[in-house]
Amino acid sequence: MSYLLLTLARNEENYLPAVVECVLGQLCLPSLWLIVNDGSTDNTQLIIDGLLSKYDWIIGVQLPVGQGGLGLHFAQIAKEGFAQLQKWAAVRNINYEFIGKVDADVVFGPECFAALMQEFYNDKTLGIASSILLQEEPNTPSEGQQDYTFADYPTDGVRLYRRECFEEIGGISVVKAPEVVAGVKARIRGWRLKRVNSIIAYHRRKSHQETSLWKRWEMRGAEQHYLGYPFLIVLGSCFYDLLFIKPIFLSLAHFWGYIKAVIVREDQITDQEVKQYFRSIYSKEIVFRIVNLYKNLRKNENTNYS
Repeated sequence: MSYLLLTLARNEENYLPAVVECVLGQLCLPSLWLIVNDGSTDNTQLIIDGLLSKYDWIIGVQLPVGQGGLGLHFAQIAKEGFAQLQKWAAVRNINYEFIGKVDADVVFGPECFAALMQEFYNDKTLGIASSILLQEEPNTPSEGQQDYTFADYPTDGVRLYRRECFEEIGGISVVKAPEVVAGVKARIRGWRLKRVNSIIAYHRRKSHQETSLWKRWEMRGAEQHYLGYPFLIVLGSCFYDLLFIKPIFLSLAHFWGYIKAVIVREDQITDQEVKQYFRSIYSKEIVFRIVNLYKNLRKNENTNYS
């Protein structure tokens, strides 16, 4: 079992030490771990420097202050980070099987990566796998709770790619929602995706600390516009939020984020195979899954009444 690991960190002095403890405590350590300091203004770099002085399999890259952020910048540094990670592996003659990313504000158990890799060994068609991601903060919607209709779709937080899959899709694309796009490209090429419910990671950052709940769901709507979701699919997605996501106002934020993006004519992804996927294949799939979800709910209701 051999894997490479990437972490992007920006002002993570309160969270990075716990991630470090989790990675160092893995039953199967990564062959290389690259930590990119994305323009932090706190003590993040001091933490990284301490690791570099102790472990030769940990590599650090420090970006200038002021360049940090989300969106296309995040995708760009992720792409460059993975490229550097692969170059270092080549320099050190490391023959790895998997390559992955762990966020700087999550925690997970010592068996996490060994268990994820076992999933790949059990299924030769598996291209991308992740843990589920739950919010440490009580009563907050989390990645592990958002998409019951797509419970097998990998989340952020802790994610691994099979090397062949990662190289076949061209790594991370410099687009908004790069990990969503990576999953789409993998599926188009016949790879399976999986969210492993028995492997749990916890997101430690409080939801209101960086972005309000309203803003987060508004961003979901804007992201769906960017990816080219058909209007009826967005409407169905918002209705699903209304039924299953609390607080219920988040469905309105979701819908408003999409409508606002349409009104101001925000940019959309230019990758034609991704746009075609969301226009045709994904639309059919989500309708099929929502119908199945409805049938299962009715079945459970009937069972409860019997």
